[in-house]
Amino acid sequence: MILVNILKELSYKNLKYIICEGVYEPSDDTFLLIDNLMVNDGDFVLEIGTGTGLVAMIASQQAKKIIATDVSSLALKCASQNIKLNDLTSKIELREGQLFEPIHPNERFDVILINPPYLPADSLEIDDTLTQSWSSGKDGRTIIDEFLQYFDNYLKKHGRVQLIQSSLSMPEETIRAINKKGMKIEKISEKNFFYEKIILFLIKND
Repeated sequence: MILVNILKELSYKNLKYIICEGVYEPSDDTFLLIDNLMVNDGDFVLEIGTGTGLVAMIASQQAKKIIATDVSSLALKCASQNIKLNDLTSKIELREGQLFEPIHPNERFDVILINPPYLPADSLEIDDTLTQSWSSGKDGRTIIDEFLQYFDNYLKKHGRVQLIQSSLSMPEETIRAINKKGMKIEKISEKNFFYEKIILFLIKND
C-alpha cells in the first residue's frame, strides 16, 4: 500500500487539493495551462502527467469524461485523494503508465493536455521521481519527442492538444514536427522568466 505524506493543503477556483511529498507541485507552467484551458462541454479529455490532479479537476468542470495518467504511482495516489476530496470520481479515471501506455488502442480524445518534463538535464541528475517530473534528457525533448511521434493516433478529427514547453527545449523542433504531420500549431500564451519562457502551444487536427 502506497502512503502519501501530505505537505500542505491549498485551494484554487473553488477546488481543494493537497500537495504530497515526491509529487510535482502545481507551478507557473501548471497555471499557464489551467488559465488557458480549451475544453468544451461534453469533451472526452486525456491528461498526461496529472501529478496532483489539479488540471484534470479544473477540466472536469466542462469535460464529460477525463482519463488522467501518470508514470508515478505516488502521484496517482495523491491525485486520487484530491479527486475524492472534490467528489469527482465519476468524471475522472486514473491510469498508471508512461505517455500512451495506459491508453486503449481504440480510444480517441477531443482534447489531450500535457505539461511534460521539458527542462534539459544530464541523465545522472535524474535519480528520483520528482526530478523526472521536470527534466527530460540533455536537450529537454525526450518525452516531448516521443509524445509528438504518437499523439495523433489518439486524437479525434478536429481534436486539439494543449502542450506546455520551455524555450530551453527547442520549441522550433515542436513546430517543425507538427508541420510535418500537416497539422496546425500556434502559440496561445507564454510566461517570461529571467532565464526562459514557458510556452503554451495549441495543436489542431483540422
